[in-house]
Amino acid sequence: EPLNQLFAIDAVAPVVDLAVAKTDTIVMHTAPRALDRQSSGWDRTRPDVLFRYRSLMADVHLLRDASAVTLGLVRLTVQPTRVSEIVALLLDLYRPEAERKHQRLVADVRCPDLVVDIDRDRMVQILGSLLSNAFKFTTAGGVVTLRALRRTGQLHIEVEDTGIGILPEFHGRIFEQFMEVPDHLYRDPKRGVGVGLYLARALARLHGGDVTVASQPGAGSTFTVWLPA
Repeated sequence: EPLNQLFAIDAVAPVVDLAVAKTDTIVMHTAPRALDRQSSGWDRTRPDVLFRYRSLMADVHLLRDASAVTLGLVRLTVQPTRVSEIVALLLDLYRPEAERKHQRLVADVRCPDLVVDIDRDRMVQILGSLLSNAFKFTTAGGVVTLRALRRTGQLHIEVEDTGIGILPEFHGRIFEQFMEVPDHLYRDPKRGVGVGLYLARALARLHGGDVTVASQPGAGSTFTVWLPA
């Protein structure tokens, strides 16, 4: 059954990609000619439309990756990578999302010259998922910190937020497939597909590491990716 699900997702993904590409064309070129841009607020609306359609594409690919890792089909391409390079790339990729939500994304790199053997793309995927979650559960004016440090022969990369926190009974369950916190705790209008943390932990374990969480309601959360170093 999981294999059938993967085949189904693989069949749908190109359709979604094409739909998003066509939507981009419509939103960018066709609609402005049909609408009065001054009166309709089109310039203000267009980025939100594009964001939502591109998010749909990202969700489809996320489901495909989760199915692949469950089936043991994911293979890492490991290469020596400097920790500071990964952090810098993540800041470039995710600072616009923080700004869109009126939050601050800051870095605290305590081992910038440390080199670790990782799959660079998969590590960006792991930490990107944790950053996106931090933004979702942190209100405007909050701070999300990306911290890297070496501790007892391990690299620890932490994503710390000043958000609403997580009830203790959910600390283990949030890493399960299709698990999400109750609706009344959710502050972001876009619901995920419930596999981001599951995939992040699975990919970290393929690296010989893991993902853990420390959190209390009202006191924010810290997700830690630890890896052999």
